[in-house]
Amino acid sequence: MAVTEQDIIDNASQIAALINGAPQGQVEIGELPVKATVVAADIIHIQDSEDTDKDKQIAASLLLGGALGITFVLRGDAYAGVKQTQILMPAGATIVKVITYVDTAPTGASLIVDINKNGTTIFTTQSGRPEIAISGNTADSATPDITALAQDDRISVDIDQVGSTIPGGSDLLVTIVFA
Repeated sequence: MAVTEQDIIDNASQIAALINGAPQGQVEIGELPVKATVVAADIIHIQDSEDTDKDKQIAASLLLGGALGITFVLRGDAYAGVKQTQILMPAGATIVKVITYVDTAPTGASLIVDINKNGTTIFTTQSGRPEIAISGNTADSATPDITALAQDDRISVDIDQVGSTIPGGSDLLVTIVFA
């Protein structure tokens, strides 16, 4: 039997009870082992109401929406340059793609973004980088050539090219999407 969204809603109080204090004979949430990388195929076990005490399963993908991401926000007008923002990865992950959005579309030339892992591009095939077209506002990348990230990898964002007439990139959003 598949777990539905309604099943999750119906059992929200039991999930909260587990987080706030497990019923007699149950393991405390804090005592459960922590998995370094949660993937969509993982199964989460929940216990139904005390009336039935039946174990149910839910796919992590239902809770995660199938994908996770980290969004970088670069406020103001975009300009070409390296390491415009960076983070340290809190855990391992696998990159699926990179999504970009700008409030002001570039004109005269496209806006091209690059992502680096520890100082090296993840797009060794440069045509795979997200490229917001002239007069466009969004772009998705191809699957990067380097997709595996580990805890403590340094991820940085470069802007390789901006529009030549209007740079574009007012409040540029760059989201790295993980599986």
